[in-house]
Amino acid sequence: MARSSSGMSLSDKSFPELEGFKPATAFGEEEIEKMEKLNLQDYYGDLSTDAEEEIEVSNKNSLKQIIQQIENQPVECKDLFPTSQMLVVKRSLRCKTCEHNLSKPEYNPSLVKFKIQLSAYYHIPELRILKLPSLKMGNTTRVELTITNPTQYLLNVTLLPVDIHLNATADLVLPNTVLQLTPKDDTGDIVDFDSSASKFNDDPNVISLRQGNKLGIYLFVTPTKGEVDCVVEFRMKHDYVYTIPTPLNPQHEFGDKQQPSKEVKWITHSIRVNLGNISL
Repeated sequence: MARSSSGMSLSDKSFPELEGFKPATAFGEEEIEKMEKLNLQDYYGDLSTDAEEEIEVSNKNSLKQIIQQIENQPVECKDLFPTSQMLVVKRSLRCKTCEHNLSKPEYNPSLVKFKIQLSAYYHIPELRILKLPSLKMGNTTRVELTITNPTQYLLNVTLLPVDIHLNATADLVLPNTVLQLTPKDDTGDIVDFDSSASKFNDDPNVISLRQGNKLGIYLFVTPTKGEVDCVVEFRMKHDYVYTIPTPLNPQHEFGDKQQPSKEVKWITHSIRVNLGNISL
């Protein structure tokens, strides 16, 4: 097929002679042992000019680098150009139980839009230590924590105890009441008003502060084991307003969507708090 495509006759078995063609010389094992030195000029020609130049491997490109820039095929590192890379974005993350999207990448990174609030950060209340206490062995210390409501609904939080053996370093007394947090207001940082404090009849022995969607609470800790970190554990139970999406109505001409229904669910988390060292 190659001969017919090049215009050569199939009956002609002779090949055209190539100018300057030198056939390779093959040597057997016995001939190589008899030879004191292999003449490289029979294979590569005159190597006097190449032998004077030192080859630096660090300045030479690998085969993979050469193939990546096939249009230029640079041999040395100085001839390389930056290669184009695909845009790296967040990977989508789903819950293993309900397969709900917890983290979802943006549809188009070049557009400036609000992020899709499907991360757990926007639904689970944030618990922080307001100030590290000074703990002493056998003394009851009041610890102040803050809880922040990230949702746009009224949040009910209850702190529940765990087994005694899980709190081996201290005895813990939790608030025996339901903690209500006001919804998050995006305009609260701009307009300074304190209307949430008048809506709730807070116990000063349980509630330390109430500011917008943030609530300060007191825990009472009595260390029982000295010279170690005081780690306490409890459970946090809170409600979550789950919006159930409704599909389009295929019977309607324009495919109107029905109003989504809302369902309240209760979620419980295990919390471990490190309060620092216990002094004797």
